[in-house]
Amino acid sequence: MNKKIFFLLVAGLLSLVSGSAFALEVDLTRAPDIASYGSSGGSVVQWIQNFYVFSLIGGVFLAVGVITWAGLRYAIAAG
Repeated sequence: MNKKIFFLLVAGLLSLVSGSAFALEVDLTRAPDIASYGSSGGSVVQWIQNFYVFSLIGGVFLAVGVITWAGLRYAIAAG
């Protein structure tokens, strides 16, 4: 019974994610100016903004890595 509930939950989440992915509108013609991102002064506010963005990107990579590692461990488990 638990496998059926898990399957329905995963199928529902995948359908929700795939349905909302097509609704996004992304402008690929305009690239962000990464070269001048952090060079507009050395104020404390700019430093905090840069630290926040760096932490957010690092957290995303860490979360994806942990989820991938847990998935691999679950798939390789012998029982």
